[in-house]
This record gives sequence, structure tokens and C-alpha cells, in this order.
Amino acid sequence: MAKCNTKRSLRFIRGQLLYMATALSIREQTAPMASRALDLLQECDVAQTRLQIVEDDHLQAMALLHGSIVDCQLVLSALWTQAGMLDRLQPQADMENHLFPQGITHYTRKAGTGFSIVIDDLTALIEVARGSSLVRDMDALLSQLEEDKAHVEMRLELEQKSKLQTQQIAEEIDVLKQNIDDLFLEVEYELKRLYRRNKKLIASFFR
Repeated sequence: MAKCNTKRSLRFIRGQLLYMATALSIREQTAPMASRALDLLQECDVAQTRLQIVEDDHLQAMALLHGSIVDCQLVLSALWTQAGMLDRLQPQADMENHLFPQGITHYTRKAGTGFSIVIDDLTALIEVARGSSLVRDMDALLSQLEEDKAHVEMRLELEQKSKLQTQQIAEEIDVLKQNIDDLFLEVEYELKRLYRRNKKLIASFFR
């Protein structure tokens, strides 16, 4: 039975389709069947190009997000260190506990999109710090943290958008693969009608 494996990559399936389209086109009786295969080949090329674009976009979005998160974590670590130093000078301040009630690892162990779950905590940290009279020496770090947090939020949104686009095109490609599989079956049925029991000739149309 002629059947393309829809679990294989679109590039592989395209190769099977191109082979069949070419084989169909060289015989007068089968040439009319090649047109649908050629149309699907064009759809494959368009889909492959679109997928490459959105995959590249998603990869870049992930790189930007990772960089922003690392920047944010570096500032948080510096802020945590300063809070500890302040507590040693003024134990009653208890700044480390006020700013990092769950510890610094609450932020530094998160990576990628997993960092999104601590955004609200990060907002609370900044609000607590800004509301304290003891953070004058931390002002520059807090300003940097606010800027880095804004970058993280923007790039989380960008990453989610590009991820969704990638998923949408992947779903469209699954439909395209199924259409190609259906065409293989239709062509095989027509070839059997034309050539009856000539299995060798029928098999020559498929890779």
C-alpha cells in the first residue's frame, strides 16, 4: 500500500511527493495526476519556509529571555548580598528576610519561562525595598532591577507569542501531511485501475 509516514519530517515527505509527482509526469496516462502532487509540493515549500521563520523567531526570543533573566538574577544576587551586609551592620533591619523571605534561590533556580512564576514576588520585593528608609545604598540596584524586570516581562510575552505561532504552523503542517497521505492512497487506487496486476509498474511510482 502506498502511504507516507505522517510522523516523518515534512522534508522527508516532500521528497516522497516529489518522486511520485515526477514519476507520474513522465507517462501520458498518469500525467494528469501529477498536478495535485505539484500543488502540494508548493504548499510544502511555503509551510517549510514559514516554519523556519517562526522557529528562528522562537529561538531568538528564548535567547533574549534567557539573557534578561540572567541579568535580573545577577542584580538580585547583588541586592541580596547588600541586604546581608546591612543586616550585619544593623541586625534590627532584617532586610534580607524582608526582601527575600523565601531566600535568593527562589529566584536564581528559575530558568526560561519558569521564571514567570516569580514575577509577582519580584514586584513585591521592589515595593518593599522602595518603602524602606534603609535602602538608599541599594537605589541604583533597585533601578536596574526594575529595568531588567521590564525586559523579562516583555521577552516572556515575545517568547509566548513566537511559541504559539510555531505550534499553529506545526498543526497546519500536520494537516498538510495528512492531505499528502490521502493523495498517495488516491494515486495508488487510480494506478491499480489503470495497470491492474502490474505490481512492478505500480511500485515504480513510489519511493
